[in-house]
Amino acid sequence: ADGTSSSPRPRRHRQTINRELTSPFLVRVFIGDAFHRRAEDFESWSRPRATGELHLYTWPDATLAEIADLVREVNVATRKPGSRLSIAHIYRDRRGKPVVQQVGVIHEADREGPDGPISLFEVGFRAGDYIDIAILS
Repeated sequence: ADGTSSSPRPRRHRQTINRELTSPFLVRVFIGDAFHRRAEDFESWSRPRATGELHLYTWPDATLAEIADLVREVNVATRKPGSRLSIAHIYRDRRGKPVVQQVGVIHEADREGPDGPISLFEVGFRAGDYIDIAILS
């Protein structure tokens, strides 16, 4: 009942872009402790009921490891030894309802683990979607 979906958007094949020629886009990231926010927290898309918001600028081919690194640069709580960052993709389904889909876990000591190389594009992320990060001890 945490609002996360069990059926992910279909994975897309990796896309590589030229970061020298392509402008990054804004990604709104919400950071919290121990659990992901519920889909209901994002009913109002322009004004989510979620705290701990961080704005990142990145590209569609950014990996979950890159996102975790950017978050760790500015959020001290994410740097605790042994911590893990559970990353969820928040998007609207065909009916316009928010969906919270867990897409990977990045370990503090092993950032390139099995989920590290997964890109935003591969999980179906589009400009305007959100990321929710739960800090796990």
